[in-house]
Formats: sequence, structure tokens, C-alpha cells
Amino acid sequence: MMTHYATPDKKELQDTRQRLAPIVHRTPVLTSGLLNKLSGAELYFKCENFQKAGAFKFRGALNAV
Repeated sequence: MMTHYATPDKKELQDTRQRLAPIVHRTPVLTSGLLNKLSGAELYFKCENFQKAGAFKFRGALNAV
């Protein structure tokens, strides 16, 4: 069964960012010249695994609590 969620509005996004800012670690966005060349595309990797908790779904889980 699929669950449908409403798209958050600008205020909800701003509120969430403000709520998480003191807790969530800013993580880098990296690229790889080799992978870009092999794929023929420009790839970006958002390193959420660098969160202090080591969890890549940290923001969503924390915001849901």
C-alpha cells in the first residue's frame, strides 16, 4: 500500500532547518574525476555517512521524532 505525503511548503522547510541546525553536522558534497569520466556524467556524493551518529538518514529520523 502506497502512502502519499503532502509536499512541504517553504515555512515547513525553514522550520525544519532551524530545528535541526544545532544538532545536525554539515556534511560535504564530493565528486570523483574517475567516476565522472567512467560514467560520462558529473556525479555528486552527499556524504551523510559523516554525521556524528554515522547514519545516512539522520536528518529525516531526527525530524520525525
